[in-house]
Formats: sequence, structure tokens, C-alpha cells
Amino acid sequence: QLYDTLDTAFPGLVVGTGLEDYFDSSYYFGADTFLKQAQPFTSPLAGLTVFERSTDGQERLSAYRFHVSDPLAFADGGRLVWQVGGVAGGGRTKCGVPLPRGSAHEAAPAPNVGRELSPVNVTAYGWTYTWPAGGADFAQEPGGITI
Repeated sequence: QLYDTLDTAFPGLVVGTGLEDYFDSSYYFGADTFLKQAQPFTSPLAGLTVFERSTDGQERLSAYRFHVSDPLAFADGGRLVWQVGGVAGGGRTKCGVPLPRGSAHEAAPAPNVGRELSPVNVTAYGWTYTWPAGGADFAQEPGGITI
């Protein structure tokens, strides 16, 4: 969820129901399908360039998302938050959505990852471009170079 200010109430703006959704993918980048491994991909606005999963459940990934047509603006302590390790049960998915009636997974609990979930380290970079007021107003440098 995106909380654009310090006092924005839950749930803020939902920008994805899972980490992979935020990066325009699904089924945990393909790792939770019959393939059993993530599928790196690239596109102009989002991609997964690295995905490593160890036998003990540790994961390392590198993904990107450019907010060209959907900018996320923060002010006064805004933040982007996601939950690690959703819990299923009571006929609901780990995202809290009711399972379809008669689903084979209707009574199945969420799989245990075999370890306590730990904090996640995130490194993020942000770039902002602001168009000059009044449109393009380029300066002419000596030597005929336009900047």
C-alpha cells in the first residue's frame, strides 16, 4: 500500500496484492507455477532481472518499476509498505479474498516456510523530472550547442 502522507489511514492506496503484482507479474514471478522457478522478464516499465531462491527459503531478487503514467507522490513522511508472509485459513486466500466454493484449496492452510519471517532489506532509487515552466525554453551555448 502507498501511504502518501504520515497520517494517511489504512489501507492507503493499494498498488498491488503481492510483491510480484507491483512489478507487473503474477504467481510469484512464475516460481509458484508448475515451472517451479521464476521467469526473468523485461519491459519498458517493469521487469525482473534476478531471482534466486535457496533450499532454506531465502530469496534474493532485483526488479524495477517505472511510474511514468501513474506517478506515486509522497509528502510529509509518506511510505510504500507491503506485508511479508500472508496467512491463509478460514476459507480465504493469503490476500484475504474468499476462496471459490468447492476449491481444492478451500481448507488448506498456508504452507509453512520452515523459518521465522525476517525483515526485508530494500534498496530503492527514485528519479523525478520536472518540465520547465512555460514549456521548452532552451538556452543557446557558445559554439551553437543547444542545451
